Amino acid sequence: MSLALADQVELADDRGGFQESPRLQGSRRLIPLLAAGLLFLAVGCAPGPEPAPPPAPPPEEPAPPIPDPDVAEPPMDEPLPEVHADSLLLFMLDVGQGDAVLLVVPGGRAVLYDGGAGDSAARDHLARLGVDSLELVVASHPHRDHIGGLPAVLRSTPPTFIVDNEVVHTSATYERYLEAVVEEGISRLELEPRTLTLDGVALDILPPPEQPTWGLNDRSVGMVVRWGELTFTLGGDAEDRLWGWWLEQSLVPDGPVQLHKASHHGSRNGDIRPVIQRLRPETVVIGVGDGNTFGHPHAEALALYREVEAQVYRTDRHGTITVTGWADGRIRVVPERSDDSHDTSSPLPPPCVDLNTASRDDLQRIVHIGPGRADQIMALRPLASVEDLLAVSGIGEARLQDILEEGLACLP
Repeated sequence: MSLALADQVELADDRGGFQESPRLQGSRRLIPLLAAGLLFLAVGCAPGPEPAPPPAPPPEEPAPPIPDPDVAEPPMDEPLPEVHADSLLLFMLDVGQGDAVLLVVPGGRAVLYDGGAGDSAARDHLARLGVDSLELVVASHPHRDHIGGLPAVLRSTPPTFIVDNEVVHTSATYERYLEAVVEEGISRLELEPRTLTLDGVALDILPPPEQPTWGLNDRSVGMVVRWGELTFTLGGDAEDRLWGWWLEQSLVPDGPVQLHKASHHGSRNGDIRPVIQRLRPETVVIGVGDGNTFGHPHAEALALYREVEAQVYRTDRHGTITVTGWADGRIRVVPERSDDSHDTSSPLPPPCVDLNTASRDDLQRIVHIGPGRADQIMALRPLASVEDLLAVSGIGEARLQDILEEGLACLP
């Protein structure tokens, strides 16, 4: 339910004036955006099946025609799409093995969801696109491949507000992130189910439950973008427990949705079948690094997307992916690079490596596990949990995290 006008949140800078809209300019940049206006963050309780505030109606003027899908899209070395009052833009930024999603609403203001792993990749992308102000940053969870690039962004382009999962993480990356938030004086919105409205576009914030024993992936902050008939879904690195909880709370929209950001970079322990069957995404975008050691995206995830006949784009092959959306539910996807490979129909490997039953060779499929460590694992059997791998010589917290992120080791 929406609060009264007096309870709504205005976006203003430290001097009391209102921030300018991002400008997308230059021969390879977007045209200047509309002047910034007041942004009201309509805070609402979103638990249960109660519908969120009604989305903005479709524009009165018809949207420009969509090119024939059989005709090749223009390459990204041509001018980037213009920002019109009747369309919004979403960029799945190519930041290597990580996630960074930029949303530019019809009014021209910008939201960043995660910032990738590299210190400057996300910041450099924003500069290339001419984005000089941000209304909101959402940090889904404090793993390096999601917040590593945020300190540079927060210092160069401080947003008015930031939302994160409020989990204190004992890492240098998280400390740099928190220092940037504090030093730049960025307001942190309390984590709760809420709908933020930005120039008629609804941003549903999906918090995780208060489950301190859950891993950081299952404590991701999700976001659903809604505008008229258009719906985009972003779930951070959510795995089965978090997706199951969001389903129970009726926070997962009933599809088909036009775009879904693959959870956990297309890992086999990211998106789950009940969610993909409910969303029925038209397009799936995957933030993934070329030749990453985790083997992302996994064949099992690609098979889920094939089941619903989704078109898959991935940053390791397509570069930055630009999506233009209209309120009537149409989208146009323009990849930076074309990809002629067709390996998404390859046979599925075994779903995981059972630490208690796998052969010596199969154990070596797991990241950081060589012949010697495979022998140690077999000597430790039976293991009670994947975390028991800490007893193996040479496997510490960092390597265990890599193993958990890969999602290959299991105890069914």
